[in-house]
Amino acid sequence: MEKHRTMSTYTWTDPWIENLNFKEKLVFVYLCFNQNDNLAGIYQISKSTIAGQTGLTMEDINNAFKKFEDDKKIMFNDNVVAIKNRIKNNNLKNKFIVKSIENILKTSPKWAYDFVDKTGLKDSSSSPLGEVDHVNKDKDKNKDKDKNSSFNALGLFMDTFLFYRKKKYISNEGKDGTLLKSLLKQISVDEYKELLPKFFLSNESFIKGSDYGVGVFKSQVNKLRVAKQTGHEIKYMGQVIK
Repeated sequence: MEKHRTMSTYTWTDPWIENLNFKEKLVFVYLCFNQNDNLAGIYQISKSTIAGQTGLTMEDINNAFKKFEDDKKIMFNDNVVAIKNRIKNNNLKNKFIVKSIENILKTSPKWAYDFVDKTGLKDSSSSPLGEVDHVNKDKDKNKDKDKNSSFNALGLFMDTFLFYRKKKYISNEGKDGTLLKSLLKQISVDEYKELLPKFFLSNESFIKGSDYGVGVFKSQVNKLRVAKQTGHEIKYMGQVIK
């Protein structure tokens, strides 16, 4: 079913929004009304997707997120967005809306669950949200497996592709996601991050001829493991990936 959302007319007179520049306003509105948005304001999306759909540069996107995070309005981590005040803009007297929000919160990362404002939801909920057992459940069990399964490998692949190839990666999300999920059962997230730049900097004819796709990356992992250190680096999520 198609989602229908509206923006309050008071949004544009909000002092914080009034002080945003044009690009920041565009990113903010996009984050509140894109195809991945939900009632809780916690969802997965990559910066490359945001750039591709808004027409802004990665620098514009990064600058906007820095502003949002500094002002504690929106947080972004591992390709997950959390919008501080998204929940309270819903009709929390509707039990179906409340139930939907609670279901999203149950599967949200702890940092996102803690960040969003749940004040109105607590007042409307029939069960205390403090008792919700979200992703912290069994956190000491299979830590490496949990880290790999929650990591958005395709989002990082697309962002790194955009960085090196200077164009958006056109992904078959179902196929590519399955390939990377399978790969992360064989290698760690840290090794995956280390191998990506080597892949995109490779001059090997087979890789270049394939235009650096996910399937070829998976098939070349063993070769990349023994490749010489490139010395190049990129920044992703504030961290340097060599």
